[in-house]
Amino acid sequence: MAIIDPYVTTGEHRFHATRRRLKKTALVMLLVGLVSLVLGAVVLVYGLFLARVTARGRMLAMAGIYSGGGLLCLLIRWPLESFR
Repeated sequence: MAIIDPYVTTGEHRFHATRRRLKKTALVMLLVGLVSLVLGAVVLVYGLFLARVTARGRMLAMAGIYSGGGLLCLLIRWPLESFR
């Protein structure tokens, strides 16, 4: 007995597949953004308080890159959630 998918001939399957893909992408962006922000904060604290003076500039630059990447992921997530 063959199972016939009622959504094959309509655009509903494509709509739901696109919606599911956007949901997964938005979730990944949220997780990557939050982890990156936390990692940037940890590197910032380490760079300010524990690192040697010679390595402080590199640590602060690395913290800025991680924090900026996290904010970028969260900003990319915002329109994905609004289009979904």
